[in-house]
Parts: sequence; structure tokens; C-alpha cells
Amino acid sequence: MNIKDRYLAPKWTEENDAKLLELRRLGITYPVIRRDYMPGRTERALMSRYSKIIAERSGRSNIPDPLRTEQARLAKANRKFVARMQAYYAKRARLMAEQGQAA
Repeated sequence: MNIKDRYLAPKWTEENDAKLLELRRLGITYPVIRRDYMPGRTERALMSRYSKIIAERSGRSNIPDPLRTEQARLAKANRKFVARMQAYYAKRARLMAEQGQAA
């Protein structure tokens, strides 16, 4: 057995997921779940898996939605454009005011 095999937890199964969901529904904390029900898992692994299951069931995911990503990119570009235009027109108005005063 190499070191990698020793520290890799077994793959998550549907039974593991159902058990984790039921234990959390009963209000059992992650340290107790790790100690009494799933000793091969870390508390962090349990928390991450639980969050992932809940996200998948609610339709959310950490995988970025391409449409949302594109919308965010366009919104950022639009904010930059608006800021540049505001700066341009502020400078133009200042220059025109200076020229009007000098004339």
C-alpha cells in the first residue's frame, strides 16, 4: 500500500449520501458523524459533500454557468465603458468652461 492509497477515502456512494443527509437532518454534528458513522472521512469532506448534495438538489452548482459568466463579463465591460465616458465628458465640460471663461 502506498501513501496515496492510505489517505484516499473511498468514493462517495448514494448510500453514503443518503446516510449523511439523514444524519444531518437529525441534527447530528459533523464531528459525531465522522467519529461514529463515517470514520474514514474528515469533517471537511463531510461538510463539502453535504453542501454539494444540497446544491445539486436545489439546482445550484459551483460549476459556472456559461451564460452567467458571459453576462458578468459584459456587465464589467459596460461599467468600465460608462466610467470612461463619464470621465471624458467631465473633462470635455471642464475644457469648454475654461475656454468660455478665457474668451
